[in-house]
Amino acid sequence: MSEEQTISPATHKRHVGSEIFDVPEGTYLLNHAVGCLSERARRASRLFIGQWAEGGCNSWPVWMREIDTFHRTLAHFFGGQSQNYCIQSNLSSGLNKILPGLPDNGRKLILLTEMDFPSMSFAAQKILAHMGWEPHFIADDNGVIDIERWEAALTDGVRFALIMHSCSNNSYLNPVAEICRICRERGIVSVVDIAQSAGVVPIDIPAWDADFVLGCCVKWACGGQGASFLWASDEMLELSQPVDVGWWSHEDPFEMDIHSFRYHRTAMRFFGGTPIPQPAMIASAALRAMDAIGSAEVRRHNLALKQILRSAALEHGHGVSTPEGAEREGGTLAIRFRDEAAMSARLRDAGVHHDLRARFGMRLSPHIYNSEEEIRRVAQLFAP
Repeated sequence: MSEEQTISPATHKRHVGSEIFDVPEGTYLLNHAVGCLSERARRASRLFIGQWAEGGCNSWPVWMREIDTFHRTLAHFFGGQSQNYCIQSNLSSGLNKILPGLPDNGRKLILLTEMDFPSMSFAAQKILAHMGWEPHFIADDNGVIDIERWEAALTDGVRFALIMHSCSNNSYLNPVAEICRICRERGIVSVVDIAQSAGVVPIDIPAWDADFVLGCCVKWACGGQGASFLWASDEMLELSQPVDVGWWSHEDPFEMDIHSFRYHRTAMRFFGGTPIPQPAMIASAALRAMDAIGSAEVRRHNLALKQILRSAALEHGHGVSTPEGAEREGGTLAIRFRDEAAMSARLRDAGVHHDLRARFGMRLSPHIYNSEEEIRRVAQLFAP
């Protein structure tokens, strides 16, 4: 047996228009965790290996152009200008560059919520302890944080607000544009996390009028690990002086004067040390594949398949934790089954890939390469 056969799970090819995806055998509904590999992304990975093999160190000019291409692809997919984007290894690393990088204005409260993804909350709280700031958590109401709760919590003492676009536990969509508007009116810096919505919910970042946005390509965008990104508004680029820097944060990385550092004029000031081009190349190709399918079509398909699952769950007396409606739900459907362990075992035996979250139940996340037929088969398993 070859090494590739040893480490690779069984997959089947799914064709979506002109795009091809490798999807694990069974019914893969873990797209909220890791999206599936497209043929375009596979070719991009092979291209990187080929460039490395043939060019060695001489590949760097090509690789740096690939990172620029990633930034341009992000701007095309999510809006705005490429100079406002900067690749990051992950979102919590990006948050570590944002929070200490702005001048102190005397405010000490950082607003988080009980629905935040733990990694982001962990990073924020450690930064706060180091900076002498204080966290304040907004409580949810059965998985929902309405705009009134946000407005009450966004007081004049708040310095930053971390805003999940789509909450990972139950896929609730926060009203980001409204929250950012309140933040701007009250002089509060808004940091929006789009990890769970990028690739499944159409997003126009500049339309939110946020200060910062952090996202990744590993989930719904099907772009793999290591291709997260930071977006900063023009105003924040003027103000930000991150402390977590490296030679590519410099205005002239090849100046090589150890006593001279000047921040890059673009979001590259958030870059850091030696670039990692392979994730950028893979993610750029993956985003082009998703763009060829169309954000609107991905969203339409996802909502339709989730409605099949929602209707079946309610018909058979189970609870649904995800709010209903395109303005309120992300890509995942969270279901509270009457006997969660038994249902999980039943789905597992049927080859349905899923996971569970405390309070909110089972997460099922259909993507563009999931068919209506297979989702209807899953829905039939909800019956007693």
